[in-house]
Amino acid sequence: IELVATIAPERIFKLRVSEFIPQEKMVWRDGAAPMFQGIRTYILKSQNQTMTEFFMEERFRGLMLPMIAKALPDFSASFETYAADLKRVAEK
Repeated sequence: IELVATIAPERIFKLRVSEFIPQEKMVWRDGAAPMFQGIRTYILKSQNQTMTEFFMEERFRGLMLPMIAKALPDFSASFETYAADLKRVAEK
């Protein structure tokens, strides 16, 4: 998967889906382990016939993380936008 994020439109992220359970879970990975790697996890939990909870988490790891952690932006706003966009499309 190639992704262009609004937070870094000049960069193309080449993601690898490392885990996929239809209608339950997907995990994307990017980077070069063991140096630096980002791992984003999406989880869907069905609550009933009409409601599903959505969880999203991103973790970073690797030998270079201590050196670049302060340079990473705050992803909160982009995560909120992503979740709101997903909700809007899912409820159509």
